[in-house]
Amino acid sequence: MARPESRFNDFIGQRKSVGHLRRQLEGALARGEPFPHSLFTGTSGLGKTFLASAMAAEYKTAVHEAMGDIDRYGLAGKLVALKPSDFLLIDECHLLHHSAQELLMRAIDTKRVPALTRDTNGKKLDQPCKDIEIQPWTLILATDQPGRLLNALRKRIVIHEHLRPYSLKELREIVEYMAGQQNLLISHQAAGDIARASMGIARNARMRLQSLRLQFIDAEKRQLGRPEVREYLRSAGISQTGMDRLQRSYLRELAKRSNAALEAMARILGIDESYVQQQIETPLLRRGLVQIDSRGRQLTPKGKDLVAHWLGVRQEKGQETLVGV
Repeated sequence: MARPESRFNDFIGQRKSVGHLRRQLEGALARGEPFPHSLFTGTSGLGKTFLASAMAAEYKTAVHEAMGDIDRYGLAGKLVALKPSDFLLIDECHLLHHSAQELLMRAIDTKRVPALTRDTNGKKLDQPCKDIEIQPWTLILATDQPGRLLNALRKRIVIHEHLRPYSLKELREIVEYMAGQQNLLISHQAAGDIARASMGIARNARMRLQSLRLQFIDAEKRQLGRPEVREYLRSAGISQTGMDRLQRSYLRELAKRSNAALEAMARILGIDESYVQQQIETPLLRRGLVQIDSRGRQLTPKGKDLVAHWLGVRQEKGQETLVGV
């Protein structure tokens, strides 16, 4: 499913952040200045890239994207390629090496970067006595771990905006907007079910819609309702509240123990610790099902009640159900 063209007025939710960014954007445009350097924080999938692209569209400029693992040679190349008022978006910016962060600070302070090139064999060549002037530009850093950035770099960022998970109402609007962009026919109630199963994350909603479209090849010709959405969720192993199989396995395994360490849970589930933290625990923590303290991971009373409900359903029906879970 292709990403629709970003337009600032189409951004749904994040009302306070978008309102502030809109005022800053209007002021910078009126003064003929680049947008201020910005830091967007929040969990992945909330629309940080969409927001950056939408702001660039207002400027009639471009967004140049990079990931945090870019080295300073690649970063210097992107900075030199910028045209006036272009945006440079660095996602997962907490992964930037200190040397790359120092290069960004130099570019912000002096509007120049050192000439860093590679020869035909890919060998890195430094020309420390030669600097290249860059055009007026905007840096947008996106991360869910801003504390890992150098303090000196954070101090050079003018705007800090924290994006939060979306409400169910906002996500339903997002689902209906995305469906409309792709000529996907879906009822209002079905859009609500997709929103509920997206756990507050816009990217989850996009992926759910993409999978729904693939599961029903006539989705552009007839309206899909709640039965089709629930059939898709069951086949994908996703509960109506958005939990996947691994998240439910995590809760069940944790219920067998009074507490558990991250390393132990990763071994039990057969996946790496980073994935457990980012993809499994974060949504469960946000929903108040798990807590983490010096003793390790434990279920909250709400989490214990949920697992007890699953066990009761299984005893009653002889199988696990995803309805309402």
